Amino acid sequence: MKGEPQAQHCAWGFFYATLPHMLVDGKAIAAEILDTLKENVEDLGRVVTLTAITCAPNFETKKYLEMKKKRAASVGITLLVVELSEETTTEEMTSIVYKNAQETDGVVVQLPLPEHIDKETVLRAVPKDKDPDVFAYGEKYERILPPVVGAIDVISKLHNVEWKNKRVVVLGKGTLVGKPAARYARKCGARVRVYEDGTLDQSSLKTADIIIR
Repeated sequence: MKGEPQAQHCAWGFFYATLPHMLVDGKAIAAEILDTLKENVEDLGRVVTLTAITCAPNFETKKYLEMKKKRAASVGITLLVVELSEETTTEEMTSIVYKNAQETDGVVVQLPLPEHIDKETVLRAVPKDKDPDVFAYGEKYERILPPVVGAIDVISKLHNVEWKNKRVVVLGKGTLVGKPAARYARKCGARVRVYEDGTLDQSSLKTADIIIR
């Protein structure tokens, strides 16, 4: 893979591939996906409902959830938001996640959570068949990909990005970007190195074929 690195924004992360003349129209890709999703929802012939559960959300999180509600509505999905107080315990939040999973088509645990909440315990409470974020990605066969991985997968297929034996650097081990992106790259046969803050080897960036952060 030769040429100058091309950076493309993918959901919450960035995907860099050293491909010449790689220009991705992210808005066009997103619009096509949303149009297809809207048709799929209409074909179901019923109301599709998701629940987003947040705990002590800050201003940015609240605005982000408002954006999610509007985007969901644009494809015919109702997004309900359950806002929990900062006093909520891990056990209480886990119970609320489970309850909502029984009543709606899917549950989104909106991150970040307060420090006293055990994030991993709460995420594991979301049934795998009700988890649109696919937090269990890599543990077994999934019918869908996590959002960031899905974006990377679409771009890769559109531009014939070859992953096998490529040197891939993933910056961060986060639940939403780093972990699933690293798993995806390994599944595609890439040689993957993952770095956390403060551990980055700058020489790895210079020799990498693909960088994800």
